Amino acid sequence: MSKTATRVLICDDDEDVRALLQNILSSLNCEIVALCSDGKDGIRQFTTSQPDLVFMDIRMPGKDGMATLRDIIKLNAQAKVVMLSAMDDTAVAESSSHSGACGYIRKSLSMGELYEELSDTLKQLGFAT
Repeated sequence: MSKTATRVLICDDDEDVRALLQNILSSLNCEIVALCSDGKDGIRQFTTSQPDLVFMDIRMPGKDGMATLRDIIKLNAQAKVVMLSAMDDTAVAESSSHSGACGYIRKSLSMGELYEELSDTLKQLGFAT
């Protein structure tokens, strides 16, 4: 990895989704510094790995993504967290934005659309791809 790689934490309870995001983000010059499957571990990994960017599933067992997002923002008001959801719900997207998320991506996109959405999100947030 080059020194300019974006350090990313992926938090999603679906192992296949984590692997897919890891593959796509790695191809977009991201270094995956941590993978986790629930909010409690997400907070722990955020604290220890200090990522540049977090991709967080909204619905997870135990501590869900919205509660985890709020806790991460309390730890670091400048944290960049992009919420992921299988739901295509404007209210959920707006709620995540009001809670401090800097983006919202639907996981139901095709592989090509997901790649483009992740690439566009990285660019919009100022991370080179």
